[in-house]
Amino acid sequence: MYFRAKMWTRIIVLGTIGGAFSSCGSENPPEEVSVVMDGPSGQPQGQPKPPWPRGLSARFELTMPGRTEGVIIADGDQDGELEILATCRAGSGGGAVLRSFGADLEIEVTVSVPDWPLAPVAIGSSAGGKFAPIAVASRSSQEVLIFDLTRPAGAQLIQRIKLSGRPLAMAAGPYLFQSPANPASHMATLAIATRTGDLLLFPAKNDPNAPLGAPLTVPLQETPTSFLALDASMVLVGSMGAGAGGGDSLRRYMVSGPNKLTPGEPETLAGIPRDWLLTPAAELLAGGDQNIWNHDGSAWNDLFEAGRAPLRLLGLGGERFASVSADLGVRVFGMQGLEQSFYGGQDTWDIAGGDLDRDGLTDLVLANRGAERVSVLFSNAQGSWRRPRSLPTGIAPLVLVAADFSGSGQSDLLTVDASTDGLSFFRNQAGDFVPMEQPSPGRGITAGIASDFNGDGALDLVTRAAGEVRVQTGNGDGKLSSPVSMSVPGTGPLLARAGDLLAAGSAGLYLLAPGKVPQLTPLADPCTAMTNLGDGRILVGVAGARTGLVVLNGALQEETFLALPGKVLDVAASQLDPSGPVQILALLQGARDNSPGKLVRLMPDASGAYAMAQEQAVGLRPHALALGDMNGDGRQEVVVSAQNSHHVNLFSWNQEGTLTRLPDLGAGRGPLDVTFIPSPDGTTDATLVIGCNFSNEILLIRN
Repeated sequence: MYFRAKMWTRIIVLGTIGGAFSSCGSENPPEEVSVVMDGPSGQPQGQPKPPWPRGLSARFELTMPGRTEGVIIADGDQDGELEILATCRAGSGGGAVLRSFGADLEIEVTVSVPDWPLAPVAIGSSAGGKFAPIAVASRSSQEVLIFDLTRPAGAQLIQRIKLSGRPLAMAAGPYLFQSPANPASHMATLAIATRTGDLLLFPAKNDPNAPLGAPLTVPLQETPTSFLALDASMVLVGSMGAGAGGGDSLRRYMVSGPNKLTPGEPETLAGIPRDWLLTPAAELLAGGDQNIWNHDGSAWNDLFEAGRAPLRLLGLGGERFASVSADLGVRVFGMQGLEQSFYGGQDTWDIAGGDLDRDGLTDLVLANRGAERVSVLFSNAQGSWRRPRSLPTGIAPLVLVAADFSGSGQSDLLTVDASTDGLSFFRNQAGDFVPMEQPSPGRGITAGIASDFNGDGALDLVTRAAGEVRVQTGNGDGKLSSPVSMSVPGTGPLLARAGDLLAAGSAGLYLLAPGKVPQLTPLADPCTAMTNLGDGRILVGVAGARTGLVVLNGALQEETFLALPGKVLDVAASQLDPSGPVQILALLQGARDNSPGKLVRLMPDASGAYAMAQEQAVGLRPHALALGDMNGDGRQEVVVSAQNSHHVNLFSWNQEGTLTRLPDLGAGRGPLDVTFIPSPDGTTDATLVIGCNFSNEILLIRN
């Protein structure tokens, strides 16, 4: 009931190259903050998380304390399972860290590192696979740190080495100087390029206490370095503004003897080189304004355009590869051209791949800098990745409504588009959403609902604007009429009840009916949100002299007031568990309009009186909440849209009787309204529907 792949080469690029614009702030609630008031002791309690919904067609968002610098996928703790490892600078959530996430997307390890780290590098595994050190180089402290994540907390840092200058790029690969005279006593080479023009080549040996030996120092011919890559017989060094005549270049340093590298000739490029990849079909280089270059054996030539300032390359097996660019896009190529292109998240900076869920397919992990996030896209059997379905709308969709306007038994979708004052209407034809022209509702719409306002059995669209309510009657086949207006002072939310309609206004609540003058019920404080409690009573969010929820009886008389620690933006009442009581969920504004908000849960006691039972942090500038059973387990999931975090927060009702925050879901840009509809194939899993105000689309996420 509800009323409302592991790769040897690892490249790191200078932080000053290709910085992408991000329209979002950083939203970093404290680690798994959940204040539970109804526990036995009345004190905050940590709760175990339930299994997260693996099958969702969405990008999962994982929190970092600061700007994410880089990401890899490796078995860092040697437990036979791949982990996601990421580094970040100090930020809104704390200091710089190396953090690992398990395949279940749970945080496994968080280790403090000096600020301004490069991306982590997996150096390699020892014989027997018991030791796989992780390297992190810090530009702030000018050192490299080696971690063994198989060790207990507090003991993971096993070696730290001061560098000759600030590290600009780091990569690992096979040991470069194997020969009959130099047997395989080392497992890898770690290469670091410094601001002072040194290429430091550290031999990595199977020593669990000090794996890095003394480095071989090779003077670089050009600086500063933009990327490093290692192959079995050479080190590739990209440089910016350092070639002949101050241009950008690539130089190969070839192994020419024991502990000896000989620089090749510089290869001049038409732009900054940022990443290198060798596939069975081509030698590729990402760089320039929008270029993927291919080496034909003698020179670099344009191969594909890859968006503004391509930053990283990732091999996907065979001839396929992916790139990420400063335009926030992820692109997948075959040697015949572009195969897929999709949004990667705010300030996408790095990409890694690996089979996290053991289905034999490559999953993608992205570092999103400005959002202080790691994004995870799980693969599907079609050679793509699970992403929301997108329906393009008009500019700046503001109001989202899901209802059966066409009488088909399935929910149609519409948005009111703020910049065009139009309707984007999609008729649901057996799960295929077909655009349909509709009359404009007029200017200045702030809210909208579906209601059989005229009692003819067909749903109508009711919208709110300053000083009036507008009704577009439906004919039962999906077609809406032009709007008819009724004067209702002020503005505020709308609520459909059995047999009538309520509109909030400047003086209180107005009861509306066809052909009748609106009837006013005064309220002492302005109304911000409304919902039905399910027993004839109404919940009204207010913000004025009082801030919280007013409970009104069926005659719209106040029964009680529930004080809350913030302005109520949205409210819902639901049985989160089919066997449990109706609970109240209220979405609260934060300290400022663009601050993280709060989700509070209120439980009734034996007498039916409600009180706060739990408080959870949500994203930046929260807007709306919705409830639906996304995985068919009979329990309601709760989602909250966070407009300026560009994701929706996902909560699950667990067996301990509390809400647990799961990984967030990437949701286009600027998500506002959210709702649920039954899945088109008739399963019990509900589909999450999101209206995205910045990316001009409706997104559909299903299990």
